[in-house]
Order: sequence, then structure tokens, then C-alpha cells
Amino acid sequence: MAKVLIVSKTKMANERVCVGGIDLDNKRSVRLLSATGTHETQTECPYNIGDIWDINYLISNRRPKPHTEDVNVVDRVKHDVLAISNCGIDRFITMIQDCNIPLFRGDLTEVFDGKLKITDNGSLYISKEDVSEYSTCFWVCDRNLLGYESRGRMKF
Repeated sequence: MAKVLIVSKTKMANERVCVGGIDLDNKRSVRLLSATGTHETQTECPYNIGDIWDINYLISNRRPKPHTEDVNVVDRVKHDVLAISNCGIDRFITMIQDCNIPLFRGDLTEVFDGKLKITDNGSLYISKEDVSEYSTCFWVCDRNLLGYESRGRMKF
């Protein structure tokens, strides 16, 4: 079993969630899927950001690049909780760097090795013809983000 720190939990369509973590033992980024390779629903997903879980997983080869972090969780037991907000940004960044997980600073267009494109309305995307080697990374913003609600969703 590997110790996995939960670092993201994002709502998706159909009440599903995308859960990202850092495998602290194997020093890699993971996206946690069910044993059958699907995203869990919001009600069945037990993970919270900052949780540390002991997880036995199998690497999933179901989806093409860039989804190289996908893993199917076979067994899990909650181990601990790390208050990310209390551990300090410098310690958290050091943890990311120690695990060799991509960390970008500055302009958002530099993430994913500069492969992000911008639409006329300001949305970001990656072209199917020029995908990154990975689908998860971290970004340290170079300015204050301004948030606003649009159609029931937060935008920045």
C-alpha cells in the first residue's frame, strides 16, 4: 500500500468527481479511479483534500496520453489528515518538488509545457494534436486571482 495525500477533488458531470493525489511513497502524481476505472460519484467518494490514505492501486492504461496518472484503487484505508493550509506553502511546494511532479510559476500559459491554447473568449484548452506527457501539475500564480460567478460557476 502507498500513502497518498489528496490534493484535489473536482466536481464533474453526472455527479462524478475527479480526485487527484500525491503518492508520497512512490513519488508520483495519481488520479484516483474506482477499481473498475470510473470516477466515483460525489456521494460514494470518501476522499477530502488533505486526507492521507493507505491505498493499494493498479496503474490504469485505459485512457491515452496525457492521462498517465490514472490508477484504479483496489483497497483503501484512511490513515491521517494533513492540514495543507497549516503546513505552509513552502513545505507543500518542497513536497511537490521532492516527488518530481511538474510545478510551474508565472504565467498560466506556461503550464503543461506551454501547450495550453486560449480561445477568443479566454477559455484554455490543449489541442489533441499536441498533448502533454501528463494531465496533472501544480501552478504558483504570478498575480492575485479575481473571482466572479457566471452561470452558477466560479470563474477567475
